[in-house]
Amino acid sequence: MEAAGRKPGLIFLLLFFHSLHPDLTLADSVTPDEAKLLRDEVCEMFYHAFNGYMDNAFPLDELRPMSCAGEDTLGGYALTLASISIITKIN
Repeated sequence: MEAAGRKPGLIFLLLFFHSLHPDLTLADSVTPDEAKLLRDEVCEMFYHAFNGYMDNAFPLDELRPMSCAGEDTLGGYALTLASISIITKIN
């Protein structure tokens, strides 16, 4: 409940600071060429992590980064969309 009480105050502060500089946004500080470079860098990092998981840990839940070994943290429990629909019908 404490976080819910702070939300109106945070929204007010954001609106106040935005009213001081309405034309200043984070996107203004990044050129289109820089945005493309950053996008490519993010894609490269994602595929590095994903391929590492697929090569070293799949079908386990997590990849341990130091040992490059997989770990079954969920104990073999899997929840699918079909499981969710069945659970909602039970409740």
